[in-house]
Amino acid sequence: MPAFAGEDPSNVAQTSGMDALLHSYNKMSLIHLEEEARLGLQHGKQRLINAGTYLKEEFLHTCENVRKLGFHRTPYLLDATPRPLYRGQLFGWFYRSNVWLLIGVVYVMKSVMGGVSWDHILLQMGFVAAVQWNLSASDKLHNADYYREAHEDESATRRRELDSYRQDIVSISCILTMAMWKWSSRCSYANVLGWGVALSVVCTLVMVAMAFTSYDGSVILKLYPSVTTNYLKASERIRKCVLGIQYGGILGYLTYTALCFEGQMKGVGAIFFVYLPGMFAYTLKAKLGTAFPNVCMSKFGGHEIFHFFIMAGHISTITMDTMY
Repeated sequence: MPAFAGEDPSNVAQTSGMDALLHSYNKMSLIHLEEEARLGLQHGKQRLINAGTYLKEEFLHTCENVRKLGFHRTPYLLDATPRPLYRGQLFGWFYRSNVWLLIGVVYVMKSVMGGVSWDHILLQMGFVAAVQWNLSASDKLHNADYYREAHEDESATRRRELDSYRQDIVSISCILTMAMWKWSSRCSYANVLGWGVALSVVCTLVMVAMAFTSYDGSVILKLYPSVTTNYLKASERIRKCVLGIQYGGILGYLTYTALCFEGQMKGVGAIFFVYLPGMFAYTLKAKLGTAFPNVCMSKFGGHEIFHFFIMAGHISTITMDTMY
């Protein structure tokens, strides 16, 4: 750098040295950042490869279980009904592979980084936890023949089925309540949606009372099979009524309210219709079994259709919530 008139040449040299040092530092920083980015991409790629390998192993493990059992899975010990070949495979895979937990963590973290209010984040966490609980209970109920040890007697397996059955019906009600609460919060509890949330909570408490306090498990097991079968039939009727109120009545009203909103909240109404085919399949599963006995009783029935659309509804719920 040339010296101007009256300027000390030493100051010019010092400034030039500082400029060169700063340039060198910036260049080294850029190289360091590029190296960190490269290593980050390598680590991310390796994590994706590891995750893909893990999911592939879980899928092959599920296929191996199906192959070992062939087309003759043992019936449910609670009511002696057939256990179709693919019963519980979808929910079991989402639970054992931790895919739902991964989806839930990304869902919640995106909300945290996006500045979503903490009350809504807590509702999101409650929804994710309720679905995870249901996946666990459903897996242990429908795949009890997978979990049964060689030395385990039928009474222990039957007790596990009963406990999983109780958790299954309560966790389904919890999912409906958390979904109602979460979307009502998004709608600012408009049009008495707050009362809808309260009614849904009451329905869940009814399910808890019906599942855990109406009957003692040990008594049911001692009086098996007649009392157990009657209990399950009566319980299923009540369960369908309560879940019908939660889904068709309370969530139906939420859907109507959301469709009255402008903008993206209208999309919330679409979630109701993602779940709807599964609800029809669950309600009509007995008729489907009668119409297609060879398929529904041995391989794939209305309950599997129910599971598919319920899982699709869960994923649509968090996708829509993330987009909102």
